[in-house]
Amino acid sequence: MGRSRRTIPEELLLLALDPTTGTTAQPQSLDLGLAGAQLVELALAGRIAPDGDRIAVVVPRPTGDPTLDCALELLRRRGAPVRAVHWIGGPRLGLRQTYLSHLERCGMVHAVAGQMCGVLPTTRYQATDTEISREIRARLDSAIRTGVPPDPRTAALAALAHAVGLGKHLYPGNEDAPRVPGCGI
Repeated sequence: MGRSRRTIPEELLLLALDPTTGTTAQPQSLDLGLAGAQLVELALAGRIAPDGDRIAVVVPRPTGDPTLDCALELLRRRGAPVRAVHWIGGPRLGLRQTYLSHLERCGMVHAVAGQMCGVLPTTRYQATDTEISREIRARLDSAIRTGVPPDPRTAALAALAHAVGLGKHLYPGNEDAPRVPGCGI
């Protein structure tokens, strides 16, 4: 798969970052969305496939992305196909932080240290290149404006963004606006 493009989990997280506050919108559901986005990315890469109501590893070869390869290895180690709901709802401690650190290493975000209530240390993340976030958002906007079904990656991203509740963050006040066909956003 290589690193020539951003992964769906990376794009989902970039969409969720608030450019003003440096925090992520919908943090609890975003964690579940990132786990789901990993499954979508692995499926699009041909590494996993549905097996009835479960997901099976069909090609255990690494993708070239360390975070996705870790997920693929965890799925492979299970031995038997796993239910998607169990994978997504299972413990993924630190998945959002793993992706934030990855985006920081890639130079897409930078960490800003701060304090809450003047005492508790906090870290917020600011996009270093807002053009990347604008490009991702433009793909979603184009699918909404044209009504033409988007490519599979954009459709998956839109569906995940909707599932985690980012519609309110991305399109505030537009609850009655046109939707991406088949995606809910």
